[in-house]
Amino acid sequence: MSALGGRARGARGVATLLAGGLVLGARGVAFAGSGAALGEEARGAALAGAVTARPGEASSVADNPGALADVERGIFHFTFHAGALGLGFQRTGEERLDLGRTLAGFGGAVAARLPGPDWLRAFRVGLAVNVPASHALRLVAPSRLDEPSFALYGSRAERTAVAGTLAVKLFDRIGVGIGVALSPSLYTPTLVRYVPGRGTPAENVVVDLERQLHIGLAAMFGVKTELADEVSLGFAYRQEMVTRAFGPNDTQAGTLVVNDDIDFHDFLAPDELATGIAVTPDPMVTVSVDAVLARWSRYRTIHDATPRPGLSDVVNVRAGAEIFALPELAVRFGYGFEPTPVEEQTGATNLLDASRHVWSAGVGYDLDRAGLAPVRLDAYVRGHVLGTQRAEKNLAELGDASPMHGRQIANLGYPGFEATGLLVQAGVTVSVYLSEPDAPTTEELEAHEPHEPHEQPEEPEAP
Repeated sequence: MSALGGRARGARGVATLLAGGLVLGARGVAFAGSGAALGEEARGAALAGAVTARPGEASSVADNPGALADVERGIFHFTFHAGALGLGFQRTGEERLDLGRTLAGFGGAVAARLPGPDWLRAFRVGLAVNVPASHALRLVAPSRLDEPSFALYGSRAERTAVAGTLAVKLFDRIGVGIGVALSPSLYTPTLVRYVPGRGTPAENVVVDLERQLHIGLAAMFGVKTELADEVSLGFAYRQEMVTRAFGPNDTQAGTLVVNDDIDFHDFLAPDELATGIAVTPDPMVTVSVDAVLARWSRYRTIHDATPRPGLSDVVNVRAGAEIFALPELAVRFGYGFEPTPVEEQTGATNLLDASRHVWSAGVGYDLDRAGLAPVRLDAYVRGHVLGTQRAEKNLAELGDASPMHGRQIANLGYPGFEATGLLVQAGVTVSVYLSEPDAPTTEELEAHEPHEPHEQPEEPEAP
C-alpha cells in the first residue's frame, strides 16, 4: 500500500500539504457540548446521546436548544475527553494498514436565565465551545479521489465548534429555543515564485502563504414539552456543517502565471432531525429514547464532488437510563445503533465505514445536593464498535480499467478490501453552579398554584 502515501506534485501538491498539515496549528484550552463530534459533556455521552427530551442544562445548547429553557440557575461545564481510535484498512492480498490515532479535546458551556423583570427572566441564554487538544481545525486533503478515508471518523472529531442558543419558557411546560453554530473555513491564497540571487536554487523558491479564517453559520431549533410530570417530549433540528480550505494557488515564472485554485470541502455534520421521549416512572429513575434522522445523502467528498455511489440517509436510535442510587449519586447507561450511510464501495471511491453499536456508562455525584459545594462531577466511558466492512470492486465502475493487455488498475481498493474500526473514549465534566435557584416568576407561581373552588359568601342569618 505504498501508493497510499503518494501526493500530487507541483504547486497543487504543495498547497494540499500546507492546507492539510498546517491548518491553524494552534494548541490550547477553550470551552464542549457545542455539537462537535465526540465532544459531548459526560452526562449526555453516558446516555449514548439520548437527551433530546431530557431536562436541559448548559450542554443543551446543541443537543436541543428548547431544553435550555429548563435552566433555573446559572451553571458552567468544563469537559475533558480523550480516546483511542483504531481504524484499519486491508486491501486483498496485502498487509493491514493502520489508520488509527488518538483523540482528545477540551470544552465548556455556560447557561443562565436573563436578569430583570419576569418577562425577561423567562429567557435563557447558553454558549458552548469545543477545541481539540492538537489543532484548532484539522482538514486532511488527499490528492487522490480513491484514497481510503473514514467519512464519519475523519476530521469531524478534530475541529473547533462554537454554538450559542436563546431559549424561552412558555406556559411553564414548553421550552422553545433557537441557536447558531459556527462553521470555520480556511482561506489560503498562495503564490509560488522564483527569485534568483537569494542563495541556493532551493532558496530561490519563495512561497507566499496567507491564512484567513472565514466563519459560516448553521441554524439550530428545538422544542421540549412536558406532557405530564412523568413524560417529556423533545424535537430538535440541526443544519449541516461544512468546513472548507480554499483560495487561489498561483505559480509564477517570470511574466507567466499559472493559476490552479484549491477548494477542499470537508463535510462535518449532516442535517439532523431528532425526536425523543423521556419517562420518569419513579422519582429515582428516568428512561429516554431518541430517533435521529441524519441526511447523509447530501454528503460531498473532500473535492466537493458527489461520490458514486452516494451516501444514504439513516435513522440513528439511542436509549439511555439514569438511576439515582442516592439523591446526589446517579448511575447512567446508554446504547445506540447507528447504521452506516456508506453504500458498498464497488466503484472508484473507498469511503470506509460500517454500522456501529455504541455502548456507554457513567456516574455523577452532585456535591451541591450533598451540601458540600456548588459543584457536580460526572464521568463516562464509551465505545463505538464498528462491524467489518467488505467490498469487491466492479471493473465496469472503476473507470481506469482497459482492455489493453498489461494496463494496470491503479485504484487503491482494487480488487477488494476490508475495513474495521473501534473507538474507546472516556471523559469527565466538572459543573459549577454560578447562582442559587432563582425565585419563580409570577407566571410560574400561578401555573403551579392549586385551583381551589371559590368560597360562597355566607348568607345573613334570619332575624
